[in-house]
Amino acid sequence: AVVSTQSTGKLANSEYKLRHDRVAAALHWGLCKDYGFGTTTPWYSHYAEKVLENDRVKILWDFIVQCDNRVEACKPEIVVLNKCTREALIIDVAVPRDRSVSDRELEKIQKYQE
Repeated sequence: AVVSTQSTGKLANSEYKLRHDRVAAALHWGLCKDYGFGTTTPWYSHYAEKVLENDRVKILWDFIVQCDNRVEACKPEIVVLNKCTREALIIDVAVPRDRSVSDRELEKIQKYQE
């Protein structure tokens, strides 16, 4: 069978997006568990709510982050706002192939620098 490279690219992108979203949802589930939000489903069937909040933290899922300075990347998968320390944890997920892990890590770090 002949497969065009264009359709292969689309398939690869959709498979990447699916893996990416599953990893991000698993991280969200773990944060929910760590910060005392109900985790009644197993991690692999977790549905991430857009906003979860309690007296300690606010967890945002797939939100645009407003910054004082212009930042090209402003929509990480997860942001954890710690109310006690007044700090934010920004989680931007990448699921690269094994040989490009360090490149993607550096790219993600540089993306959020001000």
